[in-house]
Amino acid sequence: MIETLANWGEFIGGVAVVALLVYLGLQVKAATEQARLDRTHLTTELWTRYTVPVGSSPETSELLYRGIRDLSALSPEENFRFNLLMAMYFGPYENNITQYKGGQISEENFQRHMNQAYGMFLQPGVQTWWSTHGERIQSPEIVHYLEDRKRNSDSLHEATSS
Repeated sequence: MIETLANWGEFIGGVAVVALLVYLGLQVKAATEQARLDRTHLTTELWTRYTVPVGSSPETSELLYRGIRDLSALSPEENFRFNLLMAMYFGPYENNITQYKGGQISEENFQRHMNQAYGMFLQPGVQTWWSTHGERIQSPEIVHYLEDRKRNSDSLHEATSS
């Protein structure tokens, strides 16, 4: 009788351990998903902090518009402001790279955001700005990403043109 009770106790204890492990696994999964959602929210918030002031100010929007097309068309004061706008523009994308490397955002979200950064990076005025300020101001991660992507794109373009 005691042996049967001990066997039952061991069985119930085993079931309890398995149930606890399943519960802990579900909690870890939920916490990981919440962290991913928090990171996505952070990226959106960083981008909003940039776009709202730029988009709501006709003067700033016009400055950005002119600067990305032809940096030499800006006065020294406008050039200073454009420099600040560009430094702030690439900040959320630096965050995006860090999150992607940490597995906190999906490949799809990473590529979508980085395509936006790359589109801006290719603008003539931004290329002029980048050659003077980019490596000094931006993180090594965004510098390597954008410059490697451009190099690879240029190489592909040259290969298909020949």
